[in-house]
Amino acid sequence: MSLRRRGILLTVLSMVLVLVLAACGGDDPTVAPKAKATPTNTAAPASTGGDAPAPTPTKEAVSNSEFVALVERARASNHVVRAPLGFHSDDAIRGLEAAWEERFGFELKLESEPGHPVRDMPTKITVAAENGTGVIDSMFWGNAAVTFPVQEQGFMRKPNWETVLQEWPGLEALRKLSPTWTDSKGDTMQEYCALAFHSAWVMNYNPRNVTAEEVADLKYDDLTTDKWKGRVVADERALGYYYFPLAPGWSNERTSAFMHNLGANDLKLFPGGSRGVHQAILQGEGDIGLANGAYDLREKGQPIDFTIAEFTTGANPNVSCLPKFGVNDESMAELFWAWDIMEGRPAIAKAPINYTSAGFLLESEKDKAPYIADLWDKGLRNDDLVFAETQEQAGTIGAARQLAIDGQLSGIRTKTKVPYNY
Repeated sequence: MSLRRRGILLTVLSMVLVLVLAACGGDDPTVAPKAKATPTNTAAPASTGGDAPAPTPTKEAVSNSEFVALVERARASNHVVRAPLGFHSDDAIRGLEAAWEERFGFELKLESEPGHPVRDMPTKITVAAENGTGVIDSMFWGNAAVTFPVQEQGFMRKPNWETVLQEWPGLEALRKLSPTWTDSKGDTMQEYCALAFHSAWVMNYNPRNVTAEEVADLKYDDLTTDKWKGRVVADERALGYYYFPLAPGWSNERTSAFMHNLGANDLKLFPGGSRGVHQAILQGEGDIGLANGAYDLREKGQPIDFTIAEFTTGANPNVSCLPKFGVNDESMAELFWAWDIMEGRPAIAKAPINYTSAGFLLESEKDKAPYIADLWDKGLRNDDLVFAETQEQAGTIGAARQLAIDGQLSGIRTKTKVPYNY
């Protein structure tokens, strides 16, 4: 064989060898290209002489090994997570599923458990747990006042904090923002839950019938005057109003009289929490009502807006926890729980919907969610929120809610206002 032909052959063989090596060194088919949770082993290649030493795991691979194992267990599951998604729009659910797949490289299949996510889930979880079964897998969330009793009954499980903190060390700060309320076993909520978000109940109104100037300096007592007679709508279970006894200058007595007079002023009640109030306003049942700000509906062109009244009640801190009994895979549920707080919720909060990240009303974080930036621009600050800050205050919320419900119903029934020196 001539030297020229031999050189060509060697060149071709070299090119083939390069292509074979490239194919062998490509993406591992068992690891998704975008699965950030799977660290890359960057150990030095083995020596070509003698027995090849075992690759030395990188420091990152060692430190994240438990988290990687959690991801792989979730990958091997059916990828289904049942959660209380009643406040999530279809777009938000699709957004979570898409963000998850981009992050981990495998599918998330979200199933929504029917019912009010905050109001109905504690009862559903408790009843099912008493029979040793579950109704949801993950993201059991709500204000601490309604969530804590489930912990007290022993129907929550502690997350594997060390594992999820390997990937999301920032979760520790949100964990410490959960209340330190202590159950009968001596455990605090910080051992079970992390802050998911804050929410605020503001006055929503129909801008076709109400001008921004009319509600720019709104006082709640104004709603009991003739100006607003028959124009106010509310949740049938006194959403937002049951925190009024905790507001400066208010009490159980004042709240009871106010709710009675609000009812006597032809208050109209609807089921469904905030969404029920929004729908009633959009359907022309009334012009104004207390609920979460209908930012998403306004951005879609619906005739609804919101304003900040003299004080703002907040169902915060809203914590996210794991129920003791689930329905599907436990690892998938736990991974989704931590991811939803740290990445999922912030991802969908960037869209024009009224979901919030955990940095609610913090100036450094507010621009991550347009709804929160809007509340900030309207003058709301975290320190302005009225909510149950202590375990003792939380213990009064159930009675305060019943007081508010009874007051609005008695006013509607009698149609006669009671005298009260406000």
